[in-house]
Amino acid sequence: SFPTRRSSDLGAHKLMGVVLGGMIISVVEPTLPVAGLILGMSVLGELAPDIDTVNSTISLRIPIIPKIINRKFGHRGLLHSPLFLVLSWLVIGRQNLIGNVFCIGYLGHLVQDLFTCAGLPLLFPFDKKKISLFPYHSGGIMDYVMTSVLIILLLTVNQLI
Repeated sequence: SFPTRRSSDLGAHKLMGVVLGGMIISVVEPTLPVAGLILGMSVLGELAPDIDTVNSTISLRIPIIPKIINRKFGHRGLLHSPLFLVLSWLVIGRQNLIGNVFCIGYLGHLVQDLFTCAGLPLLFPFDKKKISLFPYHSGGIMDYVMTSVLIILLLTVNQLI
């Protein structure tokens, strides 16, 4: 059985993953099994960056790897950098729908975290300083407010295209 302990920001990232997956499904119009895979990979992509902390929902399911990653890079280090996203896309995303969906979910996570007070190391590994665009903590009400604003912006842009 899976552990019952949950990450405080699971809801906002999971919500964004579902919305991104739904947007991709609306464009691609896949068969039902592929639509389910798209939705699942989008949510997985949203949750994946937090494998660098031992308390995240994804880390609780595979307890050894997060400890190793966290000791080496810390939380919001390498796995929360644009560099890692680009490398991930080069390895799993290029010319592969499901890999691209995972990377889109991953990007969604990074955008959400950029608005938290903890920020992101945008220039990692050259500069490990974390940049934040808004001073709120993950998991609080403002996390959901900002996620809702981002979703509204995404849906608006999607309608304009």
